[in-house]
Amino acid sequence: INPIFFPVGNRAGLAANVHLTPAISWDFGYYGEDSTIGGPNFTDNKSGLFNGGHSAWTQLIYSAGALKAGFIYVNTYSVVNGVDSLAGSNAAKVIGAGPTMGNSYGFQFDYRVAPTFELGGWVGYTAARTLGDGTKGDASIWNFALNVAFPDLGKKGNLGGFIFGMQPKLTSTSNDAVAQAIGLPAGQRSDRDTGYHIEAFYRHQLTDNLSITPGVIWLTAPNHDGRNPDVVIGVIRTTFVF
Repeated sequence: INPIFFPVGNRAGLAANVHLTPAISWDFGYYGEDSTIGGPNFTDNKSGLFNGGHSAWTQLIYSAGALKAGFIYVNTYSVVNGVDSLAGSNAAKVIGAGPTMGNSYGFQFDYRVAPTFELGGWVGYTAARTLGDGTKGDASIWNFALNVAFPDLGKKGNLGGFIFGMQPKLTSTSNDAVAQAIGLPAGQRSDRDTGYHIEAFYRHQLTDNLSITPGVIWLTAPNHDGRNPDVVIGVIRTTFVF
């Protein structure tokens, strides 16, 4: 799922889904940030559900036959969390340059080529604006992923898949003050290199309510820095559905 969906700190809020036609739906929502400074539970003049950190989003989804596609827009404001989505490089979080506004745009799709073969992916772009004293400026962050999936692989309900993508990467900043405030060395205005996320997984449906998904994740140039050695991670996820 596109990381722009998940700004750090989202807590209380509301969301709605409206079916405009049998094939087109419209989702929208608003969430206040957590109880850190500026969050809805922080006793400060910059707190409250509508006066502190927040994210507001809207999404238009088309789903008919073998194709499902959606466009999303997310507006965020955070006093301390930048545009962090718990993915990507440290610099792509844009933390350290004061309160930060973000405007994020995304597209994702899934197409069932055959009953046992699907293609999908997403792309996301975030335009961040920092508002700190002496660190006002702009930053651009990109991410993308492509995936292939094999429904009912080996058994009905199972799923095999591969993912290739780039976690959020800082591609530019408007000035040196912003770049250094968010942790880049002097003279550097973007992430140093480009790292990739490569993943293989297999979900085994044990029962109607229980599945287990082992997988392997290979991260090249972690933190989008080629000086860091590649990382290979083994994962296993167990999912209960009620």
